[in-house]
Amino acid sequence: MSTYTNTRPLWYGVLLAPFAPPLLQMFLQITQAYMARGFSQIYYPQMELALPFAFGIPIGYAAMVTFGVPFILALRRFKALSWIAVTGGATVAGAVALVLFFGLIGWPKQSFVMSAAHGAMLGCSSGLMFCVVVGLKKTENEEEFASERLSDVA
Repeated sequence: MSTYTNTRPLWYGVLLAPFAPPLLQMFLQITQAYMARGFSQIYYPQMELALPFAFGIPIGYAAMVTFGVPFILALRRFKALSWIAVTGGATVAGAVALVLFFGLIGWPKQSFVMSAAHGAMLGCSSGLMFCVVVGLKKTENEEEFASERLSDVA
């Protein structure tokens, strides 16, 4: 079993990771508008750019504070901080957060599964951004990791 360590403080990731979903959503909206109408037919480009940030940043920080920070601190406490764990947790948190948000505001009228899948994709992007920002890297100190795990159990 390999362990992971972060090369930069975790709060860097907490501050910057919520910007990944709005960036991805903005890219998806512009791509969809281009495929449907072409760039010359995008009538309000500022709306295509502003809406993901207007909704995405508050939702991202709310999800980071309620789901992300406790999850990351628990992973660090149990020495299980890894790319897969962080991204998997962020994927689940993104799905839950977007379904809750859409349930609260009642918009858009899309299925539960589509909302959860969209939220999972956005959450996964946030988890990946967190891992990149904090610089998670694999360490090769297996014996030290095993002895620390045994001392935590005892």
